[in-house]
Amino acid sequence: MISAQSYEKEYDQNHLEFLSAVASQASIAIQNAVMQVMNL
Repeated sequence: MISAQSYEKEYDQNHLEFLSAVASQASIAIQNAVMQVMNL
C-alpha cells in the first residue's frame, strides 16, 4: 500500500499524475519480482 498526505495544500493534477506513475512503476516491479520467484 502506498500512502501520501499533504498538510500544506490540496493535490493538483500534476501531483496526482506523478503519484499514479510511481504506483504504476511499483506495480510493475512487484509483478516482475513475483515472476522471478515463480521461475526459480
